[in-house]
Amino acid sequence: MTPDELENLIHYSVRKALSEQPTKSSFSDDKPLTIDEASAFLNIPKATLYGYTSTRKIPFHKMGKKILFFKAELLAWIEEGKKKTKKEIEAEGFLSSQKGGARK
Repeated sequence: MTPDELENLIHYSVRKALSEQPTKSSFSDDKPLTIDEASAFLNIPKATLYGYTSTRKIPFHKMGKKILFFKAELLAWIEEGKKKTKKEIEAEGFLSSQKGGARK
């Protein structure tokens, strides 16, 4: 296969993959999500989500008995739990990039 043929195949594959993607998300950024929608969005069981709300581990809003979530707040909550990679920690100067990983 020539480099041009490979490039054409890659372009075709990417275009095809992009065209198969859904054009609109069912989770709008500004529309509140129900407990079912938030459970599906986060891919966690509803029972776990209820537990997170009762212990106030996750951002939520309450209207009467109804619990609502906003996608942007859920994404920010997920980001807060991000653990840094070893490379990120080393870049901050906390670990030596030398073998043995001795602290500075």
